[in-house]
Amino acid sequence: MKVLIVDDDHLLADRVVRDLYEVGIEAEAFYSGEECIVSARRDRPSLILLDISMPGISGFETLRRLRYFPTLARTRVVAISSLADAASMFTIGSAGFDACVAKPIVMSEVLNQVYHQRGADSRP
Repeated sequence: MKVLIVDDDHLLADRVVRDLYEVGIEAEAFYSGEECIVSARRDRPSLILLDISMPGISGFETLRRLRYFPTLARTRVVAISSLADAASMFTIGSAGFDACVAKPIVMSEVLNQVYHQRGADSRP
């Protein structure tokens, strides 16, 4: 299983990658939507954690572009957002995100998304 963490906050993205690595999950950080798309097309990750608000193309636009490619259309994409009110959650879900992890990020929530993606696989 490979997880992409996409956030323009380098420290946050790198911390999540490090924490996932410590529990045996392969993860890689990217800092823009453009980098995410290139990597996702090449590596076909199992899960993408994608920040909503980034310079350049937003998380919403990145998701739209990812869904354009048939090989990525069913990839689970979880939004990372500091907006956690009901209206924002509705907008995020309506855009096609599979779930949302609120900022500040709590690693147990990230791990729940990873384990959800693994389905019946055992935890590391």
